[in-house]
Amino acid sequence: NPVRTDTVSGGAGAPDASLSQTQVDVGDAPVGAQTNTTVTLRNDGGFPVNVTGLDVPDPLSVQPVGNAPSVLVPGQAATLRVTVAPTAANVSADQTRTQLQKTVTVQTNDSNPTLTVDADVTAPNASVTSGDSFDFGTVSTSGAATRTVVVSNTGDSVLQLATPTVSDSAY
Repeated sequence: NPVRTDTVSGGAGAPDASLSQTQVDVGDAPVGAQTNTTVTLRNDGGFPVNVTGLDVPDPLSVQPVGNAPSVLVPGQAATLRVTVAPTAANVSADQTRTQLQKTVTVQTNDSNPTLTVDADVTAPNASVTSGDSFDFGTVSTSGAATRTVVVSNTGDSVLQLATPTVSDSAY
């Protein structure tokens, strides 16, 4: 009887999902802005890796760069863009800098690789040095009075000022 011999080539006999990094520090992440980094998801195994989902906590988002497939064949890789977009809710009360650490999980048919993202969330802190109210004295209806308001930022990121408003409609 003849003996049949088959040769199988390729990597190990299973999918092998991994990330190029397991931890990234994006540095300062100002409130109201976006800070980005990229990582690579790759399949170093011998069978396809099926990406079935992502667990992404706020204030992070993860998007594929280009046309990343949901199935990585052996040896294939895909680049993922990780974005940190903090809001004021991500800053501790009375603080202008808060350390943030969140974990992203890539769900696959193999292991579920994780990426820990560290950021220093920074916020502005407006300070009005002239006081909260002003005495304009007696001003005639055809007259005017001017007072200077000094606003400074003692925080750790850019303070954006809008057009001031007056709370009393008589003014």
